[in-house]
Amino acid sequence: MKQIQEILVNDNQLVELDATGLQKIAGTLFTLNVRNNNLQRLPPELSKCTLLKSLDVAGSSLRIVVIRHPL
Repeated sequence: MKQIQEILVNDNQLVELDATGLQKIAGTLFTLNVRNNNLQRLPPELSKCTLLKSLDVAGSSLRIVVIRHPL
């Protein structure tokens, strides 16, 4: 079975990433390039991509969201 290690979808008009799809390839993904898209957020499932070495989100419309947990 082939394993996806690299996704290059830069310079498109993506507005979101498929969270379910990311979960399916979380154990094999090394590179994700979503540069110059219309993404406003990254799905939490991206944190499951433990082998990820390169994440390029430059030129995207990401917003920073701070989540505060009670101490």
